[in-house]
Amino acid sequence: MKDVEASSNFAYMKKIALPETIVGLPHPWCVSSAIERHKQIEALNHSLDEVETVLNVLERCLQAQSKLTLPTGDSIPESLTEYWNFTTEWFAEKMPKVDDFDLTIIEEILKGEEIESPSEQMIEKVAELWLWSVAQDIANIALIWLEDALRKPKNTFLVSHLIAIASRYWQQVDSRLAQSLLSRSAMIGRQEALPLLNSVESNTSVASAIRQTAQDYREFILDSNNKN
Repeated sequence: MKDVEASSNFAYMKKIALPETIVGLPHPWCVSSAIERHKQIEALNHSLDEVETVLNVLERCLQAQSKLTLPTGDSIPESLTEYWNFTTEWFAEKMPKVDDFDLTIIEEILKGEEIESPSEQMIEKVAELWLWSVAQDIANIALIWLEDALRKPKNTFLVSHLIAIASRYWQQVDSRLAQSLLSRSAMIGRQEALPLLNSVESNTSVASAIRQTAQDYREFILDSNNKN
């Protein structure tokens, strides 16, 4: 009877799958290894087509982030989380592209950690953390790349597109990523980013750290304008 109950519980557990929005990301954004991905992204040119591609990648990763949940609790082995950056690189060796994501591979990796019978919950939590980390890292590196590409010369349409993306997703993602969205939008858009920063700062339901980021960058932009 206990075995039947256990099987029944597993049947009701959430099944983790690669979010549709990050299926088929263009190269090199599809590379699983953060180290290799960053290296190849540095070589991209700042052409109009490339900027549009990266804006699309950013939005797709933010959509994925809005659907994923950062796992908490002790269901993930400490041996994996303690040095998570190394763990993600290890996973990337088995799943070189994001599209290679597979729960069976995650299970095999866990068994390699001498976890003989990892529970379905453990497998899914580790998988979700990996997906969350990959989407978070791609979004962050996309923002860094866009800041370099859009600062000079400025393309008003593309800057407005970035700020529209930030406005749409900053409340739906992790607070650190939200702060990055706001700060990069401010540095790229300057005056154009002020309405977004004002709306965030005046939103009392928002975490204080996010509101502070909006305030700091709003004041920075206004101070810069006064000096000019």
